[in-house]
Amino acid sequence: MRLKILMVCWDLSANSLVRTYPFAKFLSKEHDVKVIGYCSKDIFSYYKDDKDIKYIPIKNKKKVIPEVIKHARDSDIIHCFKFVPGSFMPSVIAKLLTRKKLVLDIEDYESAWNKSLWMKFWEKMTFIADRKIVSTSFLKNKFGGTYIPTGINTELFNSTKYNPNGFRKKNNIKPDETVVMFTGTFKFYKGCGELIAACEELVSEGEKIKCIFVGNIEERHKDVVSSIYPQLKSVVFMKSVMFDELPKVISGADIIAVPQTQGVGEQAQIPAKIFDAMAMAKPIIATKVGDIPNVVADAGIIVDDFTHENKSEWVKKETLSRKGIDGIKEAIKKLAYSQKLRKELGKKARIRCVENYSWEIMKNKTLEIYNSLF
Repeated sequence: MRLKILMVCWDLSANSLVRTYPFAKFLSKEHDVKVIGYCSKDIFSYYKDDKDIKYIPIKNKKKVIPEVIKHARDSDIIHCFKFVPGSFMPSVIAKLLTRKKLVLDIEDYESAWNKSLWMKFWEKMTFIADRKIVSTSFLKNKFGGTYIPTGINTELFNSTKYNPNGFRKKNNIKPDETVVMFTGTFKFYKGCGELIAACEELVSEGEKIKCIFVGNIEERHKDVVSSIYPQLKSVVFMKSVMFDELPKVISGADIIAVPQTQGVGEQAQIPAKIFDAMAMAKPIIATKVGDIPNVVADAGIIVDDFTHENKSEWVKKETLSRKGIDGIKEAIKKLAYSQKLRKELGKKARIRCVENYSWEIMKNKTLEIYNSLF
């Protein structure tokens, strides 16, 4: 049966679309999918040019509820992403008025970041959903539902299709430099400060390291980095690229770093960049936070978790975690010194990703949920 699916996203301009996009992409091949939501700016840069996705951007917040209701009337299923009021409230109202089935996808513990009573209210309202999908074991323990992590298109993200020398030559990377890469939005709670510190110290110690950040970085975060390191020796910031172009960029990396810091909100997350790296057969350095050790398993190096002395985004050099910096440094050195180890871990990562975290697996599990509604 060809289904009409309305996917409700909190903000089409923000990285909240990162979770929605894979579902829309692989389901749109066999079903009619529309992705609707408030759009504060342009469609999120990674996915804005994908012609396979039918976006319905809404510029006026006051029109979100009536627009969701209107499109829900012509849909079989409402698939809401996040229990935040911006997406969950219009989805619940649309369900009650149209009697359509509601699937709630929870990929973050919003109440850890927003402690308002309004957010707590919508967390308690999650029982209204006919089915729930969760992205981590933390969220499954809290909300129940079906566990579907944000996997990856293993056909597109396949290192055998790309030449890493193209990226390295284009970006003037020397043959003897080890490229440590972080992809995604720059945030200090993602361990970006500790990663910079680790790479800067390694270069000062004579190691040939190039640390590349690929993705959006706010000016205020650049200012913080500049205040800590007025003259960066190892770090390069690159703008975000389209999703289809990301494998070419990742192909040029020797190591992918995912140094997530510890916290309740972080335990509920599983960074999508882990699956990108695994599919591309890249060795991963990650922290012992949430589901990360179980997902990476023996396909990377897991370092001890850490947190900042100051959880504010306005960190200072002295508030960065020394434990985190040292752990990342040792892991980088271990991988930088051994191409054999990098290849061994990368091969394991690819196999593990194809067997457990492909889009095909995500699609089959999602369709099982949809079909159970009828």
